[in-house]
Amino acid sequence: MTDKKVELAHCLELLSASISLWTPDLWNKALELAEELDHPAATEAYEELIHYSGEFSARNIFGFRLKPDKAQLEVYSNEFSQIAARLRDSS
Repeated sequence: MTDKKVELAHCLELLSASISLWTPDLWNKALELAEELDHPAATEAYEELIHYSGEFSARNIFGFRLKPDKAQLEVYSNEFSQIAARLRDSS
């Protein structure tokens, strides 16, 4: 497994572990790694990271930022964990 796959898997695991670990720096690092890798799981990670970031930048009709609810975060947590596992399992 390449170092970039390991790094991306680690970033995704951190993102899936807790909302408190989500930072723009971690998200950017994961996104950059996902863009650089030529792997189906990395492509999926890239797409999910884009959607995930939208949960944190969504605004209501009055322009106020909306926080994602627990159910939304659980879906992404599961997705990121599964993608990280596929990255780690690939050779």
